[in-house]
Amino acid sequence: MARVYREIINNQIGETLADRNGARQAGNKILYRQLFNFHYADGAKMLTVGGLLYDQGLAARVESCGFEHIDFVKKDEVPFLIEPPNLTYREIRHLDTLLPMKQEEAPQMAGVPEADIKRYARLYRYFPHFAETEL
Repeated sequence: MARVYREIINNQIGETLADRNGARQAGNKILYRQLFNFHYADGAKMLTVGGLLYDQGLAARVESCGFEHIDFVKKDEVPFLIEPPNLTYREIRHLDTLLPMKQEEAPQMAGVPEADIKRYARLYRYFPHFAETEL
């Protein structure tokens, strides 16, 4: 279902750009480059698709950004699957003190499955941080 929704979104972007670019001169058209295709589930299955709209004259600059070297950037139908770890906030805080580290040096924690630690190590830089306070 997510693949169909992604295709619908991208088709709509393509149609809108075709309409908008119809009156523009060659070399001055607006282009779209998909950067995100996230699949994840937090109770319900979810999809996030996003990208970059840019002037055709900036194509070389966009290419020089090196998006293809970022592991979560996906320019096609192959999604980046976000698998949230099942960790407590205390475990997360402890892991934050140990990361980053090389993949072969994955930290060990008593009672915490290695799979959850690896999932967190993959995503920790993007993991939301927040604090609860009372006023």
